[in-house]
Amino acid sequence: MKLTRKLLAAMLSVCMVLAILTPASAAELSANYNTASYYDVAVSAYSRMLAFQNGVVAAANTSKQYGLIDYSGKVILPFQYAYVWALGGDKFAVAQKEDNYGKLSGLGIVNSAGKTVLAPSQDCSDVSSKNGVIRVTTRTADPSSSWGGYNYTYAYYTTDWKPSSEAAYEGGSKGSGPLAQYDYVYSVGSFYVVAKSGERYQEGVLNSSYEPVIPLGSVDNVECAVNGDSVAFVVSKDRQYKLVGSDGKDIVPFGVYDDFRVRSQGSSVGVSKDDKMGAIDFTGKVLIPLGDYEDVGGLNQDGYISAVTGNSSSVLFKDGKVAKTFSDKKVTTEVYFRHLAFTTSDMSHGMMDVNGKVILPENYDSIDADSNDYLYTTYMKDDGSYEYLHGLFTQEGQTVIPDTYTEIRILQGSSYVLCKDGSYGLSRISGTTVTPVIPMQYKEMRTHTPQFIELYDGSNYSVVDLNNNVVVPESTEKINAFKGDEGGLWETLDRVDCYAEEYDGYTKSVLPFISKTGNGYLTTYADYKTGKADGQLPVRASNLNDGGWFAYQNANGLYGIGRLSTGFLDIEPESWKDDSASWAAARKITDGVGGGKFDPDKNCTNAQIITFLYRAKTGNIVSGANWDVDAINWAKEQGMIGDGFDKTQPCTRAAALKFIWQAFGSQKPEKESSFTDIPAGADYADAVSWAVGLPTPITNGYGATFAPNDVCSRAHIVTFLYRAYGNS
Repeated sequence: MKLTRKLLAAMLSVCMVLAILTPASAAELSANYNTASYYDVAVSAYSRMLAFQNGVVAAANTSKQYGLIDYSGKVILPFQYAYVWALGGDKFAVAQKEDNYGKLSGLGIVNSAGKTVLAPSQDCSDVSSKNGVIRVTTRTADPSSSWGGYNYTYAYYTTDWKPSSEAAYEGGSKGSGPLAQYDYVYSVGSFYVVAKSGERYQEGVLNSSYEPVIPLGSVDNVECAVNGDSVAFVVSKDRQYKLVGSDGKDIVPFGVYDDFRVRSQGSSVGVSKDDKMGAIDFTGKVLIPLGDYEDVGGLNQDGYISAVTGNSSSVLFKDGKVAKTFSDKKVTTEVYFRHLAFTTSDMSHGMMDVNGKVILPENYDSIDADSNDYLYTTYMKDDGSYEYLHGLFTQEGQTVIPDTYTEIRILQGSSYVLCKDGSYGLSRISGTTVTPVIPMQYKEMRTHTPQFIELYDGSNYSVVDLNNNVVVPESTEKINAFKGDEGGLWETLDRVDCYAEEYDGYTKSVLPFISKTGNGYLTTYADYKTGKADGQLPVRASNLNDGGWFAYQNANGLYGIGRLSTGFLDIEPESWKDDSASWAAARKITDGVGGGKFDPDKNCTNAQIITFLYRAKTGNIVSGANWDVDAINWAKEQGMIGDGFDKTQPCTRAAALKFIWQAFGSQKPEKESSFTDIPAGADYADAVSWAVGLPTPITNGYGATFAPNDVCSRAHIVTFLYRAYGNS
């Protein structure tokens, strides 16, 4: 299931129609389901919740027995379980019993069709999912235990129930495509550090062409040294260390040094040998010869690097030679400092230039540099309050923010959160100029993501963006995200930023945020990464699935199922056209033909289907006279069409499936279709075979025939797309 929904103003005329076949049934559903749980498409403990997973909703009846229902209220899984929760894909965990302490037992797994995947068992003590992997924990009595202990075994499966691994469950960085064979993958510049778990843990490095730079298993561990675009690798084998270049060749072989110390950034690497310390660069050139040093610094912006010799004295090197000595100071160089940090007491620190001129006095417990190259200072007040104060200065020591603030935190770009005397605000900083954006008048300010800021003025809560534009309206209660259980609300927004990694292809970061006004609860659909609101519903509501369905909780605490209106006046509600048109409008694939109409029966042109596919694949929308130009150029780049493409020609069934098939990667079908009217060797034959062979076929044809030359209507085309994306 993929969600890329933006709420249209026309769609906000909400059909608060419970999805049951008759009005009587609708009322019955509203009365019977007084609690319901709606979970994330991947992991039940996350608040990235969708109303539906694979077309079904976990719900509980008045007896608090859980089951699964579909959009229409049809029972898919009988209400006979103590709990049901989502695992990802089409899998749900079930529990037969729950004791007085909330412990679940008799665990098993079902799919969204209500079929048993793993039969409930008292021996199954836990079922969980993480990183797209399901873990099943089984316990057996330990015969050697005198107090009734257990042995535990673990099995791991993908959400399509294929064997997986603990590494994939725990890692969250498993590769895809050519990197899928590895349990862990992380990128460093144009390189990939890869690893495999098993009887022996193995690491290696690949280049951007997935060719080995350091072969997997040839070393025990890989650590990356990065300076801009330059990368080197410190590798270990049998407790020996060496430095390897980006070409895989040794810069410093095993045995030269006992150990290497990689800095977080910069072009220097600390080395040690026989209890002596020094430093080298990425070419192996000696920056600090081995010596009796307490510590070595990093190569700074002017080419200096420091070594502390003990007894509050230091040596400054440049080009491997002593450039300066300080007999009364410990001096530290770093790549992010223009000048030298120093201390004479080990208790407080200041900044000075290479000639000893003081830039910042020795008053601070710590000095760091932020991503905008400002110096960030910290010291503890001496009034016994144990309160820390902070300041912001240029590299030359000019004051930007006085060192009297309890919080100075860079949020994004030049925007900083500031707090002084218990009041919060937000300002933009350029050079030494500070421009207030959110006034310093708030008791609390929570910045869940750089574009999503929650404010509390002592009475009310609200959410604004970086420009102080309101995203979620003022609320008399803390603003929450709808989760489905525990009253339908996530506790607060505190963990919203934990879900930057989306699941199941949902990449728009839109969450339903609940606020309380004088008129009751309001759900604002807001993208917490961009800080933009897409629309509102006048109830506590869940997120929306591709068909516009959502779960909601009314003022009496009862749950129901609602749906956004398509807004198309020429499509009958609940018809096959309605589902696909709703989906296409929600994804901004098409907004109809104007005047609130879709014109479903009008012939679809080649330009229209190419544009629909382009919008679905890229999310890019161009309107006006050149609405189809980018789409046609994209299709040419993909090899889908040639110079003879006639954009005005009505699209046939054969052409439609071929375009869709090409957009999905021209996958080889598992078997040929059996249609009698498809000539052998037709250029669309594989496309048709692929389309009818999907788990949910895009089309089943007309019995024994496909009718390849029939012209498709606009409704037909968006239905083909709706079904195609339902399989992806």
